[in-house]
Amino acid sequence: MNAYRIDSRMLNDEHPEWQALLGQAHRAKTRPSCLCTDPPPPMYIAHVGDHFAVKRMPNTGGAHAPTCDSYEMPPELSGLSDVLGSAIREDVDAGTTAIKLGFSLTRLPGRKPPTGSPAENASVKADTRKLTLRGLLHYLWESARLNYWTPGMEGKRNWFVIRKYLLLTVAEISAKGHPLKDVLYIPEAFKLEHKTDIEHRRKMQLAGLTHTSGHARSLMIVIGLIKEFTRSTSGHLVVLKHLPDFRFAIAEDLLQRLNKRFENELAMMPHAEHSQILLIGTFGVSPVGIPTLEEIALMNLTVNAIPFENLYEFELLQKLTADHRRFVRALRYNRPSTKPLATALLVDTDPATALYVDAYGDPEYQMALEELIAESQLKTWCWNAGPGGGAMLALPPKAVGATATSATTNPKGVTTC
Repeated sequence: MNAYRIDSRMLNDEHPEWQALLGQAHRAKTRPSCLCTDPPPPMYIAHVGDHFAVKRMPNTGGAHAPTCDSYEMPPELSGLSDVLGSAIREDVDAGTTAIKLGFSLTRLPGRKPPTGSPAENASVKADTRKLTLRGLLHYLWESARLNYWTPGMEGKRNWFVIRKYLLLTVAEISAKGHPLKDVLYIPEAFKLEHKTDIEHRRKMQLAGLTHTSGHARSLMIVIGLIKEFTRSTSGHLVVLKHLPDFRFAIAEDLLQRLNKRFENELAMMPHAEHSQILLIGTFGVSPVGIPTLEEIALMNLTVNAIPFENLYEFELLQKLTADHRRFVRALRYNRPSTKPLATALLVDTDPATALYVDAYGDPEYQMALEELIAESQLKTWCWNAGPGGGAMLALPPKAVGATATSATTNPKGVTTC
């Protein structure tokens, strides 16, 4: 729980008059300070609907302690730094965020559907101007703090919780001048006794997708866990968990591209125990009322909803959660997989430690990884796990009687891959 100084008072969100005090400070244009470090970083108060929230000032995330809710990982640990300020713009005065999307939310009549999420470019340069489908998913995941893990979260990352925090996140985000929540559909956690009410709410939310002949067809974004791919008499279907009565059609050519582009993500499922695959995609409704996917991206999740990119990362994340460690999962956003990225930041060490996994054993990738680590100011741990590598190294021990502090102010230690 974060503590803040507002005027001369030290407060947190458990104060019985928290919302009223934030409202007073917002009207007085008072800037809170976060007490996670000394000197305390400045904050601002956002007003969204009837709710007030304390937010970090843009470009100050690195000034917070790694254990703080407002901490933002250094550039080498997250693809967020690539897109913040270009694809993602924060408005402090309005308390809102505007994003630019690199995919369409309309379908013109007679125009062929998009090719799906394309294969990554060979270049390591990321497109920073607009968010891809995966970039949007990573942004929502991190904004909802679903890439953060503490032992107290064990057993609490069910779909109800995931959906709740994603929806809270999108409440203050706009895309193309419209609220993102209006074009985002996240299935409710299904309960048989509430089936009729759930179906009614879904129909109300998707009413804007009604097909109109001769006009551009609106699309929405869906986020859901894949239950299965199946066939019907009319073609292929994608079945999402919590949507037993609402199945998405997928064209044969899009399914083939999906299997090729996300071959590794799909292949890992049987080998990563209790893991899940999350789908984000755009979809519309056909003239006869069939929901049809247009563009898709996938993300693998552990049972605790922590994203992973390969089985070595899966092993590391399972080890961290089994050992009751506190960490933040690093996310790529638009960065291609050819560019090295940390797996996580371990925040229960002093200083915090960046964890890297080399899963490829490729000389060029390893050289790029070593350069990245050399340029970083963080203490690092690296596991050469791919071909020719070895077993996982011992993890850095937890700090004893100390709180993890900002790694950028501490001497660097390096474990080379």
